[in-house]
Amino acid sequence: MLADTGKADKEVLVLNSINFNLPWSKHFYWCVHDELQQRGVSVKAESLSVPALLDTMEVNAVITRLREKYPVPPAAIVLIGDPGWIVCRELFDDVWKDVPVVVTNARDRLPASVEILLSHAPLTEANSVPAKEWRRGYNITTLKQHYYIKETIELIHTIDKLYNAMVDPNFEKRYGNLETVLAVSLEELAEFSWKDYLEEEALEESFGTYLEHLNEAMTNLDKMELDQETKKEEPEEETSQKKKILIVDEEALSKMHSYVQRNYGIGYLSETEEKRRNLLLCRGIHSDCSLYFTEGVLKHAVLRNYQYEYAKKQRDKNRYEYYNNHRMVKNNIRQLSDMLKKALVMRDEVQETISDRGRIVPSRLWRVGRSHDSRVFLRKLNHDNSYFVVDVLIDASGSQRKRQGQVAMQAYILSEALSIANAPHRVLSFCTFWDYTILHRFREYEDDRSANENIFEYNTSSNNRDGLAIKAAGYELLNREEEHKILIVLSDGRPYDVILNRPNARNPQPYQGKYAISDTAFEVRKLRSKGVCVLGVFAGEEKDLPAEKCTGGSRDIQLGI
Repeated sequence: MLADTGKADKEVLVLNSINFNLPWSKHFYWCVHDELQQRGVSVKAESLSVPALLDTMEVNAVITRLREKYPVPPAAIVLIGDPGWIVCRELFDDVWKDVPVVVTNARDRLPASVEILLSHAPLTEANSVPAKEWRRGYNITTLKQHYYIKETIELIHTIDKLYNAMVDPNFEKRYGNLETVLAVSLEELAEFSWKDYLEEEALEESFGTYLEHLNEAMTNLDKMELDQETKKEEPEEETSQKKKILIVDEEALSKMHSYVQRNYGIGYLSETEEKRRNLLLCRGIHSDCSLYFTEGVLKHAVLRNYQYEYAKKQRDKNRYEYYNNHRMVKNNIRQLSDMLKKALVMRDEVQETISDRGRIVPSRLWRVGRSHDSRVFLRKLNHDNSYFVVDVLIDASGSQRKRQGQVAMQAYILSEALSIANAPHRVLSFCTFWDYTILHRFREYEDDRSANENIFEYNTSSNNRDGLAIKAAGYELLNREEEHKILIVLSDGRPYDVILNRPNARNPQPYQGKYAISDTAFEVRKLRSKGVCVLGVFAGEEKDLPAEKCTGGSRDIQLGI
């Protein structure tokens, strides 16, 4: 179906009649994007915002912008909604002539003119025409919208159960069950105005906020964090006593591992290897902790529960954050990859230096017996790029919740730049739930560039035990054969883990404040002493920057998006 545009790379353009804020349109775009990208076809998107256009002058401005921006026609164009087709049709008479078009959500009748479209008047027989009148003579395929009644009813019943269980347990006692609430007459419905509640975007935003609150209630146990900006500094002993202490029994502990599996995905290590690493790494102040290695609930789900749906929703949000900033992100990737390539090219060059061995330099022979500098040889120094390996470790604790999309973009920029430079690298995130520090692997060292898309599955919850996470990441990094090893840590510099009072445990000092920062700094220094270059990329609020500098020393970077 793709037209031959004369370009080496095929490109598909997606035009949305409104914008990409609605979840279904975002999902539609990313499905098209991912499917075509696998086939080597690039996909671009533009929002037309037709409902916001006031007159034909603004319509002409949209047409002019598209004509100038895409003088070479795309291989195909997808229009979401037929108002965009009415606005852009004249482009298919000249610059985009004969380009195949797919129009989704197509209707049977359309406004008779652009002016009627812009007036937002209800369509009647008098001011509308059959849709085929607008499409005759063009290479166009239409897709009508289908409404999934069965799935919608199932969704309503599921939301009703969630609402009654988590938000208002007494709702049914006051108003009756769902069938009773829905069994209202037209006269009763006429008493209410539903205009404000029928906007899909507003509903999506409200439901998204509800899901985030529900996620915090289910997984984030740190509800008692002190506000350092509004309260005076208190003695460390008093502060520690005010922190929340969670007491669990043996029965809860026995169910903990299965709960972690359901909410973070099945682990990719064998049971034997996981136990071996826990015995090796969970020592000292981390002796009552456990490590859990996973590729995420979306990759290896036990069941499609709430956490699975929340992870899908957050992935879409992260992708949309990237889409909103894709030009800036691609520019940052290009600049960073160029810097890496230049550094690697410099290492490829053969460097010559004066030495005490090598090829003799006749012009320096006079120094023999006459000077303390007896180096009369020229030595060639060769460098090998294959001796580099990088780990990217991302803080995925609840304190990053407001910045999830930005942090995901930061990690994506780093990973894309490293992929372009052909540097083997791995990307992980970490958070701590109860005594489990979960390491979520997005890509392995030898994965191809397409694996970078997994970074958009990044989502945050619970707490963070930075020292243990850095220790675990460093363990595999040190086992690599490459001579030069780099660990990049994206964090807000606020290590904190909830106090878990376990039966017969020693109940160690709470992992917070100076104690946690000192432990993190110790693990960083330990890796550096073994030849690993540890870089801290600050991803947090400016007030937390001093703590980040304490853990990483002078080798910290503040990366802004």
